[in-house]
Amino acid sequence: MSRFTAFLVAAIVSCSAVPALAQDSVELQDGTRIVGTVKTMAGGVLEITGTTVEGGSLKVKMDNIKSIQTSSVHTLFLADGSMRKGTVSGSNGNWTVNNASSGATNLSASDIASVSPPVIPPLRQKGNFVAGARITDGNTRTKSANASAFYEARTETTRLTLDAAWNYAQNKDGVTARNTTGGMKYDYFFDERLFGYVNARLKGDSFADLNLRSTIGAGVGYQFLDRALDNGPADFYEEIGVTYVNDDFDMARDDDYASLRISGRYERDINENMQFFHFHEILPGLEDADDISVDTQTGIRVNLMGNFYANAQVNYFWDNTPAAGTNRTDTEYLFGIGYSFSF
Repeated sequence: MSRFTAFLVAAIVSCSAVPALAQDSVELQDGTRIVGTVKTMAGGVLEITGTTVEGGSLKVKMDNIKSIQTSSVHTLFLADGSMRKGTVSGSNGNWTVNNASSGATNLSASDIASVSPPVIPPLRQKGNFVAGARITDGNTRTKSANASAFYEARTETTRLTLDAAWNYAQNKDGVTARNTTGGMKYDYFFDERLFGYVNARLKGDSFADLNLRSTIGAGVGYQFLDRALDNGPADFYEEIGVTYVNDDFDMARDDDYASLRISGRYERDINENMQFFHFHEILPGLEDADDISVDTQTGIRVNLMGNFYANAQVNYFWDNTPAAGTNRTDTEYLFGIGYSFSF
């Protein structure tokens, strides 16, 4: 045998001795077997990457898993606050964590809070800006424009939210709409879900005879859904508190009163390219039951390219005691192009 032939045979033998790249395996209750790499589990949802599905990533609910076998080492955070590290195997809700040093630990699915949860940065920021405009000329001559901005900064224990909006419209007879709103809210989290808040909002609307409505208040809220904590597609919180309302009218008599404040914000990813959003604020007067107002913003964002998206939303405002000569309700249909960021 020549030296070259001997080298070739040795190379073939050594290559055949190299084991195939080990992967994690998950079997679902319906018999489907998924092979890839278990990335993380949080909020009762397991994420597997490197699969053959489109995008290479798949999320499945823990309740749908029949068995699991990992070749890679994972860190498991338990419900009692302790931690285990090792490869994972199990079936029908019974898990075993195998560690070369400490041996095997048997667990039930209810014992596990999360598996290799994603690292949450100390400061999370997100926001968006939307602008729209419409101009017609000829038999119909109109101009309209709208713009809005939203910003949120979040740490483990605090959250700051800023928002502002402006709308303007005119036709050949003159200005037909002009209003501006802005708000600020600061939250302090007592734990992962429960928080206290202070907030302030300003609003002006020329066609509602409203020079300025100012509100300031405080209360408590609860974060029912959180993308970062739950590894899910939605954010949702509700708040309740007390607020002082001061209405400065142009012609009507000024008014001020104390009220309850019921408010919430909900955002959900419908799919990779579409998001639904909703905000509401209800102010029922404490001194006079007739002093009640409702403010809502509801819409859809559709991704266009990169961070740019198309925005369509409906703003609805109802005031049970408006200034004399003005309507109780105002409805705005807004369309525009937006830009979002998150880091």
